[in-house]
Amino acid sequence: MIKSTLNFTVLILLFIFSTGYGQKIGVSGRVVDEDNRPVQGAQVRLIAADTSQTTDWDGKFFIDMTSTHILPADPVKNMISFHNGILSFNVSGNQQKVHIELFDYKGQRVSKVIQEGIGEGTHNINILPDNLPIAMYFMKLQVGNRSSVFNVLNLKNRTRSLPGKELRCEKRRLKQSADVSKVIDTLEVSKNDYETAQLDIHSYATDLPDIVLKNVPDDEGLPPVVNGKRAKTTRYWDCCKPHCGWHSNMRMCDINGNDLNNQGAQSGCMGGASFQCWDYAPIEINSKISYGWAAFNNMGTQCGDCFQLDFQGALEGKQMIVQIINIGDGGSDAFDLLIPGGGVGALNGCSRQWGNAPLGVQYGGFHSTCGNNEGCIRSMCQAAFGDKEDLMRGCEWYLGWFKMTSNPEVMYMKVSCPQKIKDISRIGN
Repeated sequence: MIKSTLNFTVLILLFIFSTGYGQKIGVSGRVVDEDNRPVQGAQVRLIAADTSQTTDWDGKFFIDMTSTHILPADPVKNMISFHNGILSFNVSGNQQKVHIELFDYKGQRVSKVIQEGIGEGTHNINILPDNLPIAMYFMKLQVGNRSSVFNVLNLKNRTRSLPGKELRCEKRRLKQSADVSKVIDTLEVSKNDYETAQLDIHSYATDLPDIVLKNVPDDEGLPPVVNGKRAKTTRYWDCCKPHCGWHSNMRMCDINGNDLNNQGAQSGCMGGASFQCWDYAPIEINSKISYGWAAFNNMGTQCGDCFQLDFQGALEGKQMIVQIINIGDGGSDAFDLLIPGGGVGALNGCSRQWGNAPLGVQYGGFHSTCGNNEGCIRSMCQAAFGDKEDLMRGCEWYLGWFKMTSNPEVMYMKVSCPQKIKDISRIGN
């Protein structure tokens, strides 16, 4: 008779590496172009570990993972236990925000838990949804601004012994799941004028083969602004019914982001049913051109007018065509760009539309909260808009195309509205 015992707890395997001999552990490799020439200055980033390096003159990089991936002892001292889906851990010090995400081996998120104001002491959080299949999963745990990634083996709610044949089948399934779960992170390599490359990482101690970046064909920009005016820009997303929603046939949406066929509906910021549609988030056309919407209060401007903005400074060479749908509060010659997470402004209809979603500083939003910390902004985007595709697109636009720039100046002039913009807003010349 074969005796077999399964441990019906949820096991967690920490990615712990020995440093007793002073040996550094990390991910190394070389980035080259299609002609096998080294690519200098490429950003190489481990997405889950949220750490990066740039390539040197030989295209080489080394991301030191000796301790980067391990959650520091403070604020989380010990991962105490994982039993039947309950994560127990200790926190010391001030109150922290705890953010837990669970992913399957394909990278699809299956669970998210956010708890505010976790104070000192021992805490128990249920991290596994009911009826989650038996398999290996990845858990990203963030406490405050510190995070780490773990493997989690789900055996939740198993209470019976298995007959021999079923037990062998179960072991085989778990072994296959564990083999797949050896992908512990994703390495992302990016540089201007090249296509971004991604590859799976099976170990934080590995020397990778050469990573080849493909050239991106040169994108064409618009003819530059001629005899234009200089203006400043700001950013916002207050969720309210825009001014032009009252004075045109502009398309509006309900609290769930669906089309609202009631032009006279009161603004959601005033307790009504009319809100900003989510697909008014900026749209990247190519590496040099984007479309979007803005508030503007220059004399003579009408609802639906479009302007070409040629960015100055850090975004020089990039251009945007924006359609005016609202009245700005930044003074004359100031475009308030509609960007998800850009700040909820004075009226803040977003708290009614999305509840307690973290939306950052009232004026300035995610960037004013996080500065140029890309991981922080992306985390706030995911927490606020993770299930809203158009708004997440706007977040990625801000991180990538807009380079997290804060309020750049522009040269501008009035232009005809592209059809793509008019098709969304249903107004324009």
